[in-house]
Amino acid sequence: MTNLNIVSMPEAVSEIKSGDHLWVSGAIGISYEFLTTLEKMSADLKDVEIISGMILNPKQEFMSPAYKGRIFYSSLFLGPLERAMRPLGNMALNTTHYSSMKELFIDLKPNVVVLEVSSPNDKGFCSLGPIGGLGSQIMASNADKVILIINDNVPHCGGHRNWIHVDDANVITSSNRPLIALPNEVISELDTKIGHIVADIVEDGCTLQIGIGSISNAVGYALKNKRNIKIHTEMLTSSMVELIQAGAVDPSADVTCTLAMGDNNLLDYLKTADNLVIEPCYEVTDPYLVAKHDKFTSVNTCIAIDLTGQVTAEGMGYRQISGTGGAFDFARAAKMSKGGKSIIALKSAHQNKDGQITSNIMVGFPAGTPITYLRSDVDYIATEYGVVRLMHKSYEERTELLISIAHPDLRDSLRDEAIKNGLIH
Repeated sequence: MTNLNIVSMPEAVSEIKSGDHLWVSGAIGISYEFLTTLEKMSADLKDVEIISGMILNPKQEFMSPAYKGRIFYSSLFLGPLERAMRPLGNMALNTTHYSSMKELFIDLKPNVVVLEVSSPNDKGFCSLGPIGGLGSQIMASNADKVILIINDNVPHCGGHRNWIHVDDANVITSSNRPLIALPNEVISELDTKIGHIVADIVEDGCTLQIGIGSISNAVGYALKNKRNIKIHTEMLTSSMVELIQAGAVDPSADVTCTLAMGDNNLLDYLKTADNLVIEPCYEVTDPYLVAKHDKFTSVNTCIAIDLTGQVTAEGMGYRQISGTGGAFDFARAAKMSKGGKSIIALKSAHQNKDGQITSNIMVGFPAGTPITYLRSDVDYIATEYGVVRLMHKSYEERTELLISIAHPDLRDSLRDEAIKNGLIH
């Protein structure tokens, strides 16, 4: 391999011109050094659009109103910083099912793609790292300009399309910033209780998908005594890596995902994970492909469920909290899989700022609430008070089942509302 012409970070950033539409990958795959340098050098820029999702650097500024006219942000999935900045008006949200993301990636048409990648191997191929399934390759193949940022901290993660050759780059720069390790969420006693309830219906030998959040991690930790599990998931999380290390996962099977992010233990695992396969999100979540796995078991969480079985996992009212992601895709896959199960877990209630307990099992949602799961595709629902199965049940049966796992102090009021609205008689 010939010597690389590596330019400084400011030189690479100077390639960004007014009017550019810029893809920078997402989450821990973003070069935050590149974005911070772009912010500092943006005084003369106009109408630059950054396309990404789940910005993890809390000090990133380009979403603020101060950058209006210079940099605009289009997010494909909201993280905490984006949720806080979105009301300020210098960003937009574009979210869809992950199984449909290929068409979205093509329609977005970024003319510049910036990718933080591993050091090249002896043939000049760089790994797209732990976030390579989020559109990086298809975006790069359709862009006018590709900027690669070689970072030795990016691990060589497997996957047939999780690579890019240095010859495909128009500009190459470097960085030595470590990847962001996510602190583990605090798992409460309630989370742990729900985790064990869910684990009781997860079978040995299943193919498993787990979502994100404290309840999802609690489920992962509760599964350590299972055996011969296979992993096919959107996001490989810290708890799933611990499942692998505990011997619960079939060591002869590939661990397939779209992205991987979590704690330092996960980042260390990525450096030596020979059977890890990172593939495009639109294939990892394709229900027809996923359903080929027998006993495919999807475990996700949600914000709330109504008494007919509709589920919101991404927002409440007009307030969007995250994104659509692959949750519904996996629920459909589980429904089609031989012996499959889709499990949605949630706490039965939450406490408002004034201390009032409010049910997460609701008669109906506020206006504007996005429906993530259609009720006809919802299967198992679990709270700390048990698990019920809604598939093929009538509205009346669903209502009674969901009330049975609601918070005990709220069951009577839920039943009164259900009667008032004609759901039961």
